[in-house]
Amino acid sequence: MYINYTAFEIDLFADLGFPLLSAHIYYLSLVHVPSLVRNWWTYCKKRQLTIAVDLYTEKHFSPIIIRQQLDNLQREDVKSQLQDDKFSIRISRGTNEVIAVVNIDESVTELSLRMPGSFPLKLVEVGRAERMGMATVKDLVWGRLPVETLVNSQVIQNMGRRCTISCFSQIIKLSFHRTAT
Repeated sequence: MYINYTAFEIDLFADLGFPLLSAHIYYLSLVHVPSLVRNWWTYCKKRQLTIAVDLYTEKHFSPIIIRQQLDNLQREDVKSQLQDDKFSIRISRGTNEVIAVVNIDESVTELSLRMPGSFPLKLVEVGRAERMGMATVKDLVWGRLPVETLVNSQVIQNMGRRCTISCFSQIIKLSFHRTAT
């Protein structure tokens, strides 16, 4: 991605120049290296600072980032890569949630990935929206903990939701293929 930095002429000595530049750098950090920002925020020892950063992020940046993630998943080219006859996604903008639906044989599994209000400072919440057709406890091996680990891993967080859902789809398909054979 190429950004034309020469188009931005910010007077750093103006009243708004430096704060605007700082906010823009923080936004770019949240978008491109969210795990780095989250690690700093998590291990920051100054409680007042972490509360202030959390509120600032939730108010000014999280809605934009969440909307961009959901918009990206709704693009037709992305949907065509992710969805097939056995895997589909639904997006709920009201709850900032992506629901992955896996349909293999007679089993239907729905898994929800909900982005909290201060995303990406707080991790994606993984939950089962619905589960039908699972006969044994052995089928739960690929369930919540491995998926949550995958979704919230630093590498995947820096790649975005599209990659996360794609990886999740492959894990589910491989898991069902392994149990079927």
